[in-house]
Amino acid sequence: MKATETAPRIKDPIAFEVAKNALISLADELAITVIRTAHSQTVRDSMDFSTAICDARGRVIAQGCGIPLHLGAIPVAMDAVLAKYGSDTHPGDVFVLNDPDEGGMHLPDAFMIKPVFRGPELIGYSAVVAHHQDIGGRAAGGNAVDSTEIFQEGLQIPVLKFLDRGKVNETLLALWLRNVRLPDLVYGDIQAQIAACHVGEVGLLQIADRYEPGELQALMDEILDYTEARVRAEIATIPRGEYSFEDHIDDDGFGSGPIKICVKIRVLEDSIEADFDCDHRPKGHDRQSEPACPACRPGPDRLSHRRRHPRRPGQSAPWTGDGRRRRGRDDDRHRRHQPQRQLIRLHRLSNQRVGCSA
Repeated sequence: MKATETAPRIKDPIAFEVAKNALISLADELAITVIRTAHSQTVRDSMDFSTAICDARGRVIAQGCGIPLHLGAIPVAMDAVLAKYGSDTHPGDVFVLNDPDEGGMHLPDAFMIKPVFRGPELIGYSAVVAHHQDIGGRAAGGNAVDSTEIFQEGLQIPVLKFLDRGKVNETLLALWLRNVRLPDLVYGDIQAQIAACHVGEVGLLQIADRYEPGELQALMDEILDYTEARVRAEIATIPRGEYSFEDHIDDDGFGSGPIKICVKIRVLEDSIEADFDCDHRPKGHDRQSEPACPACRPGPDRLSHRRRHPRRPGQSAPWTGDGRRRRGRDDDRHRRHQPQRQLIRLHRLSNQRVGCSA
């Protein structure tokens, strides 16, 4: 969609607004459920979690009020779930993952994703990602910044079914709780995520019952198109050209420093390309998985838009780049290290985008 093209016509503005706000309210209801049922201070009090409602294709339609970096990772996690399970998805399933190579971020962030069926039809997903108090590894919390490989950080969970048609995977649960220092807190937060996913399922079914088959999906498509068009129109007001910004990390803890981080942003007609390949690479300690780069989007996107746009991924469609070309340098799992995700790389990458607009 181009900014010069005619903006998508909303067939029924009233139905559009009702559906849009119902979905946003539902995503926030998931967040409230997590707050009321979580056991750890990290999730309950610090609110280190995020929620979302997705359509049947895995596209995030509504995002709850949560951590922006989480929200940027949910679409990548959804892609990983769909790629592995696709047609092997049934009522009562709940998928789990934390593997940075399969949509995850750093290991303490566990994703729970529940498909929602209306009869035999898959109509969407409810998703919750939460930062767990511990994930095992050599240091409590899994956030030792002096780790040199991901295996020192804790339990890696690829995309798996935590619930299979409503039945808990007891083997996975026992393995998970056996490998953490605070099993009672971790188990309580797992239950909170599952409860929130269930609330999302019930709520999405209640919304779907207001419409004829296919009508809700059509409204979801309109919501995404509308958001993308609004953001592209906003980008079109920015003078075209190339903008750059650089910053430095004093040290990586291993004597490599200062470490330069920089970004070049190219503003096109109605889209933006971001190139992070100009930054300096420390020797293996601060490597970041590909999903972490799109996770940088929501915060700067929200800060840079003068008007309030809906909280959904159409706002990220005009962004391209995100340093994906560096993946070849990141494939060595023995050397890639994730805790600096939140301490250095992602906050600094987000700051680079903000800096370009200053």
